[in-house]
Amino acid sequence: MVRDSVIIQKTAHKWDAGTVTTPATVPGVRTFTCTSCQTTRTEPIPATGGAGQEPGTGVQNPGGSTSVQDAPVAGQTLADRKTKLVYVIVEQGKAVWVKRAANKKITAAKIPASVTLKGITYKVTGISANAFKGIHKNAAIKVPKKKKAEYTKLLKAKGIGKKVKVK
Repeated sequence: MVRDSVIIQKTAHKWDAGTVTTPATVPGVRTFTCTSCQTTRTEPIPATGGAGQEPGTGVQNPGGSTSVQDAPVAGQTLADRKTKLVYVIVEQGKAVWVKRAANKKITAAKIPASVTLKGITYKVTGISANAFKGIHKNAAIKVPKKKKAEYTKLLKAKGIGKKVKVK
């Protein structure tokens, strides 16, 4: 049982000057901490140059890729004409999963170790449920050698036909 209590009024955050948590040679990050409650917030820092970027813009030089800051966000889907697959972004600027084949009538597909979408190279880290369900019964799916056993098991569990070959 509480007999005496003190009500503490909420106050505005008092942010410190911030510390650079990711250097700005690529788009960086500065982290600020509230001196009262220790809550943190972050702000992007424009790139100052280096690693092929235009200083202060966060955009690659011609021939380079788009910055991660401008990358499609997690959950967004993108199609790739080269691999004929549709990918879903799982980590902005870093990782994608194969969501499905662009066309269910395909007889061959290649799941790459990485894929470039909208000028950004992503690591392919997984395959969505039913990604290849309903494709041609004699299709062949080529996967990276290092991930063949893992992907074969995963594809079988995710609904590919018994006759579909994983190479």
